[in-house]
Amino acid sequence: MVLRAIRGRVRDRRALRDALERGASGSSAPGGSGAPGGSGASGGGPAGAGLAAWTTGTSRDGVFVGLFDLDDPGDVDGTEFWQGRTWESFGGLLRPVAVIDHPHVQLVGETSPAGEGGCPELGRARFVRITWGRTADWAALWELRRRLARRLPDARPDLLGLLSACTASGWLVEAAYHESEELTHAADRGWQEPEVAELLAEASSLVAVAAVDVLPAPWLAGRRPATGDSDDIGGDSGGVGAARHPRGVASRKVSPLPGSPPTTGTTSRRRPGSAASGASSR
Repeated sequence: MVLRAIRGRVRDRRALRDALERGASGSSAPGGSGAPGGSGASGGGPAGAGLAAWTTGTSRDGVFVGLFDLDDPGDVDGTEFWQGRTWESFGGLLRPVAVIDHPHVQLVGETSPAGEGGCPELGRARFVRITWGRTADWAALWELRRRLARRLPDARPDLLGLLSACTASGWLVEAAYHESEELTHAADRGWQEPEVAELLAEASSLVAVAAVDVLPAPWLAGRRPATGDSDDIGGDSGGVGAARHPRGVASRKVSPLPGSPPTTGTTSRRRPGSAASGASSR
């Protein structure tokens, strides 16, 4: 698996949503058709056979984030979305746009503590925090994430899972999936067991954060948004080709955008009076 991360400011949310829905259905243009890129549900909209999206959505300040599964890197033309007119129209709606492919990917959660297989609990997420940055030791970070997952759900009842992906040069994106915004903020303000706080602090020390995006109503693979009128957009399961950048879009290192929150992840606090409070998982 290769994770493709896309980030950019949205110029036209409705047009962006339409373009992504065409990609999800395997269509190259309005009213047209495109060859499916792999397995997946047939039909239009997010349940189509084109894009395989882990998460897509927009932040409250208008930043789009899309995390896509390129599950067949050898199939360079597997999905019309990435190489055809649909991508040209989609990518043109984001200014500026960054596209980065991450070959090192880990998913941990209540149902997959070893980082293997699926994590159906993510389908319950209604609040996702995305961290962009760099790490000098992704293997050590992955191990800390696995150790944290073994403590779920007791350590953080609101946290359903963590998706982490890294490039060979250390550029990192992490998505923390939470059950709801209210539960997340309550847990952020609460205390944490010392062992878990130490895990989070150690993980935080391995990451230099560049930017943070919060998706308050994300679209996740396999389900529609919680509210039908949401401005957030997304796709569903299916094959995606080419672990490379779409034509005409250069990969750029991600930098902070105006309005990005200064911190993210799973904030951990010990009981009042304990040392080392406020560690963040990033």
